[in-house]
Amino acid sequence: MTHRRQGGDDGVTLVELIVVVVICGLFLGLLGSLFANGLIAQQQATARDRATGHANTLAASLGTSIRNATSDITVSADGQAIVAKVVTGDSTWECRGWFVAPDGSVHYAAVGEDDAPISMAEAANWPRIIAGIERDDGSVEGVTGGLADADGDGRDDAFALNERTLSIGLRVRVGDIEVAVTNGVTAQGALHSEGDSCS
Repeated sequence: MTHRRQGGDDGVTLVELIVVVVICGLFLGLLGSLFANGLIAQQQATARDRATGHANTLAASLGTSIRNATSDITVSADGQAIVAKVVTGDSTWECRGWFVAPDGSVHYAAVGEDDAPISMAEAANWPRIIAGIERDDGSVEGVTGGLADADGDGRDDAFALNERTLSIGLRVRVGDIEVAVTNGVTAQGALHSEGDSCS
């Protein structure tokens, strides 16, 4: 005796199974692509935020200090370091220095008038305020100069001085994001008695 099945459902054919697998594969591929794009966008936003934060910190620190500096400002011969005498009160001052190292790190030092001067020769030993990394491809992640290479050493200068006006040109790079810091600040500070020099 032969048994007949009730209804027309004899199972899933191979063609139907292939169609379902292809549709699921396309759907999962789309989800994976959306996830990857979101992850890349998040990494770029984080890098942009870090680069902008470093740029803002440097611009504020340099701008405020140089605006309150006297005419005692010295830029290193290679344009990568600066030392300035900054007025901090009616008759008080301190020496402040910034150095952009070849590896992209930025070093900063500040000493009171009793400990002046500070030496640019020791700039690499000043405390680091921004870390830098030399990449395998020869590029730098961190801070580099952004002004014309006036001294011909192959590095773009970070600082240039024209009488009492300091030109600042820096590029801050985090990941593949680069933010420029360009500014010109005029020293406007004055003291009744200049005293010792900062450099």
